[in-house]
Amino acid sequence: MIHHETKKKFMLVISYVVCLWIVYGVSIFIPDINQWGVIPRSTSGLPGIFAMHFLHGSLGHLMSNSVPLIILLVLLVLARHDAIRIAVVIAIVSAGLLWIVGRS
Repeated sequence: MIHHETKKKFMLVISYVVCLWIVYGVSIFIPDINQWGVIPRSTSGLPGIFAMHFLHGSLGHLMSNSVPLIILLVLLVLARHDAIRIAVVIAIVSAGLLWIVGRS
């Protein structure tokens, strides 16, 4: 039987992926939302460190990210009790590194 906390984390994984799809749907009607992506070494690009994970350039990009993301997040939830903290740290650190070393 799946532990109650694990069920909550599974629902969080699914909710996160649903949010990605909702943001993509919004970006179809409001293309300016994509300006919130990370812009390397630019102070105006700093908000992108937090926003970039929700932005996708195309439907194919979103689709090809969704399945591996679900699999990896579910494995992380099953393996670690602090999975959410780990996922957030990885997301922020990787986006921060992209901001520091990415191309314009």
